[in-house]
Amino acid sequence: MGMWKSIIAASALLIVFNGCEVIFDPGPYIEVEYEMDAYRIDSYVYIPAEVQEIIAGYVVGFSMPEVDMYGPEIYPDVGPRDYENLPSYIGADFNGDGYTDYAYMFSRVSWSGNTWYLKTKLLVVNSDWKGYSLCAEYDLGTVSGRADVPIEEYWGIRLLKRGTHSITIYTSHSSSEKVTFTLENDGIYLGSINPEERTVFYVDGKTLREFSLDMGAIAKKKVLSAEERANRILKL
Repeated sequence: MGMWKSIIAASALLIVFNGCEVIFDPGPYIEVEYEMDAYRIDSYVYIPAEVQEIIAGYVVGFSMPEVDMYGPEIYPDVGPRDYENLPSYIGADFNGDGYTDYAYMFSRVSWSGNTWYLKTKLLVVNSDWKGYSLCAEYDLGTVSGRADVPIEEYWGIRLLKRGTHSITIYTSHSSSEKVTFTLENDGIYLGSINPEERTVFYVDGKTLREFSLDMGAIAKKKVLSAEERANRILKL
């Protein structure tokens, strides 16, 4: 049977099986394993059954990265965890219909000799009046390292709530530039270990779109195509 893990609060825990709902309040953290018989998705967060059915075929052999696989560049330790806003999971309204949509990060580790390869993808699932549908499967690329280099996630996501945001971009020349933009609906901020690789994703209708945050007056470089990004290998 497929197993997945969830870190939950030990106090004031309520699980409603018929409604597929999990409610928890702050408290001591414990790790609980759940079985996902139907679709074998390796995840540590709750995924609605309808969404499991949609994404299962895209994550065979992949698993949702544990939070401790993210360094402070992607997920700084600044306070209590928000379980709807993790570096590998976001629950928010990306298309503005008033219902919760989902963004998931999944990765897969493989080895060749003394080198490991970590392939990572982003999946976005949107709600509509019919239910749920896959908005995007986005291959981010592969990171590699020697056996003596700890395996660490290169990319992570964070929620950007609808409204106006300002983000400071740092370049390889120790310069910085502030970019201001407005999101009509909730969006996804994709960060990485590389401070020059920052992207904001937003949903336009049923399409996931992006604008790169390294395309200002200081840092000008080509935006990779989906195929180029998926096929690249970054060495740590």
